Amino acid sequence: MTSIHWNKLKRLTAFLLLAYQKNLSQLRWTRLLRIMTLVLTFLSNISNIAAEHFGRSVQLRTKAHVILFRLAQKQYPPNQDLHRQLSLFMCKETVLLRVHTIIQKSALPPETTIPILLSRKSYITSLYILYINEKNQHSGTELTLT
Repeated sequence: MTSIHWNKLKRLTAFLLLAYQKNLSQLRWTRLLRIMTLVLTFLSNISNIAAEHFGRSVQLRTKAHVILFRLAQKQYPPNQDLHRQLSLFMCKETVLLRVHTIIQKSALPPETTIPILLSRKSYITSLYILYINEKNQHSGTELTLT
């Protein structure tokens, strides 16, 4: 990475941190996801190694989701009792903690059969739940949390 790219990355990071601190109450899931995708796009454009790791275009949005969920899990990791009660396991593909469920072998999508564990204390989790609630047109708790 050249010094020009490094300076751009430092300025972008400083800008994002400042924007995050000032507008925390105004931040929405879509904006946070867009910011993370922008950072990944920038890294992929300046580094071939990052481009191989994160992929291009559509893959960046998926990677941004995974990174934000990892941040939420690292911020509030589950204790050993929760590990045992929910029979948590680390997904090999995304390196996220997931929950074994009874309906694991059903024809439902993987997001339903093996859900990602997110702490209710995390701000990222709150933003994601608000986003899903709005996306489902405020249909209620049952639809939002599934």
